[in-house]
Amino acid sequence: MEGVTTLPMRLWMALTSAPETMGTPFLRVTPTFPGALLPGMFAPECAEFKLLVSYRLIPQIMAVDAEQAKFAVDTFSMDVPFVELNCGCPSPTPVGKGAGSSLLQNPEYFFSTVSSLASSVGPGRLAIKMRTGFYDEREFPNLLSGLSSLPLARLTIHGRTRVDGYTGKARWNWMSMAATQCSFPVIGSGDVVDAASLQQKRLEAPEISGVIVGRGALRNPWIFQELTGLSRNIELSLNTLCHALIVHCLLHEWTRRETETTSNIFDMPSGIARFMESGRFLKAAINDESRWMYHHQKLRQVLRLQTLDERHPYLGLDIKGPALGRTKMLWNYLKSSLPDAFSEPLLLRSADLEQLISGILAIGQAQGLGRGIFLNHNPRWDRIYSGRAANP
Repeated sequence: MEGVTTLPMRLWMALTSAPETMGTPFLRVTPTFPGALLPGMFAPECAEFKLLVSYRLIPQIMAVDAEQAKFAVDTFSMDVPFVELNCGCPSPTPVGKGAGSSLLQNPEYFFSTVSSLASSVGPGRLAIKMRTGFYDEREFPNLLSGLSSLPLARLTIHGRTRVDGYTGKARWNWMSMAATQCSFPVIGSGDVVDAASLQQKRLEAPEISGVIVGRGALRNPWIFQELTGLSRNIELSLNTLCHALIVHCLLHEWTRRETETTSNIFDMPSGIARFMESGRFLKAAINDESRWMYHHQKLRQVLRLQTLDERHPYLGLDIKGPALGRTKMLWNYLKSSLPDAFSEPLLLRSADLEQLISGILAIGQAQGLGRGIFLNHNPRWDRIYSGRAANP
């Protein structure tokens, strides 16, 4: 997701829910960017960090033409099995520049671009992520006809048009149709928010090879434990919830400080590479309070913050700026799966991380929720998260 699935978020999701596969935000390829080298923090799990994380990372690019896209795919060399071309993003900026779902406006250009790129990078090296059309879902059969015979690694379909944005319901019937016509795997996307919705979507499109989850993972970051059947109705303690949110914010603050100093991961002063080499991101913490506390403490040490006080875990967390903003964004989604008391709007006005966490603790304690906090999808919130400005 654009601006969301960056390295710190991916590391946090590995601790939270252990998804098998994750994708990068799209890398916007232009004639002058990224040049000969990829940004250091874009996809290190494809190379230096490959053995230090529990998930497979799929790089995602966005480009206007095949030549630009090929340069980016070639930059990854053979570090990854395939690279995904984003032809689905509905955001106005990329669409206005002819990228993302804008490619779907002209089926002939869309097919020639994808065909040329697939041919130049080789069989199985290119994946496509798309919508069911730009203006109307009836465009989809024509768009699909040009892809079905190409040697793609996979095709991911978000069951909405660009005009739909994220409103309405995703149409899984088109994914089912695509899966019967394509020789490569077809992956479904749209409205998977819990185990029940996954089961329903698989009934609607039994032929598909898999499912990806986007905004559902923001509303419930523990969702992959539920979808894989490892746990149902994730239960957290209040302290676990708070430690997990603190770790989320500190990971973002850490990488922010590092990238201000250098773009070379192995030259970073506090040693993010060495921290990862200890194997901290190979095993999920899930809802284990002690493991979340351990990661919280270690990140405090790296950032030279006040030592963790187990009785008051929010003290000494004077973190503001972008890292706090990312955690507030996450909280704004996550609260929809928590008891209603956590929807207090003043939490989003917190001046720093300490104030946010202390506010969450105060609400939980007032409600007697020291333990037994369950994450459940609440459809009452669906309309709020269906705006067209959401992430692709």
